[in-house]
Amino acid sequence: MDVVPKKDAKQPTVAGISIVPKNDAKHLRELAKKQMEYARLPVMERRAQNWLRLNTGKPAIPPVVVEAWSFEPDLLPSTIFRCESEAGREIE
Repeated sequence: MDVVPKKDAKQPTVAGISIVPKNDAKHLRELAKKQMEYARLPVMERRAQNWLRLNTGKPAIPPVVVEAWSFEPDLLPSTIFRCESEAGREIE
């Protein structure tokens, strides 16, 4: 899937790609750090091993997958986002 940069007259761009202001970038880095901490939890390794067992036909606990995008507006109202720029909110 090709990524087509959005052209937004209100947002600064570099080579046609929107960039985020420093405050948004700082917040996004904090979120990325938190996400990495979650990804490194021991439970995540157990979940990955469970998926591997399941995918190879070995006995495993069936995982439950929730596709949050289908009800995202209900779970993530726009008021919870801290980024001020459109580009920052898209990443957030």
